[in-house]
Amino acid sequence: MLGCNFRLAAEHPEADRSEMDRLSRSAALDNVADNLTRMPIVVTARIGRTLGVWDPVGTVQAVSRGQLVRAWPIALWVASFWVLAPMAIVGGAAARRKGTWLLPLLAPVVAVVVVVLVVFGEPRYHALADPSVLVLGAFGAVFPVRRTGLGRDLT
Repeated sequence: MLGCNFRLAAEHPEADRSEMDRLSRSAALDNVADNLTRMPIVVTARIGRTLGVWDPVGTVQAVSRGQLVRAWPIALWVASFWVLAPMAIVGGAAARRKGTWLLPLLAPVVAVVVVVLVVFGEPRYHALADPSVLVLGAFGAVFPVRRTGLGRDLT
């Protein structure tokens, strides 16, 4: 995307910012129109990249370069999300079965999905939903303990 703007600027050196905005928008809309058939793949890739499962090595490298940090903290962050997300799914199902009202916890998750569908996918976008995932993950961590009867006093 940035390369496209550099190319447009080189092709139109006389253009001011307002003209460049128009040219960039036109190029972006042309690109969208030319690639509508790829939308299912693009959306899948966006969601996968946000969850760190679509090209995880490439995602970690791109995020670390973009944020000017080493790759290993980003890799640990993505891996910790991989551990926590399934626990959150189990916890959400258990909490729902128990009759817990989940809308306040699910609203940020839905917001992240909508943003990723419209913009593009990157793991930092799930940061809005991370507190919800953490709380639901706690439900998921407690669920097996309660099922065994060891955690009868846990609420």
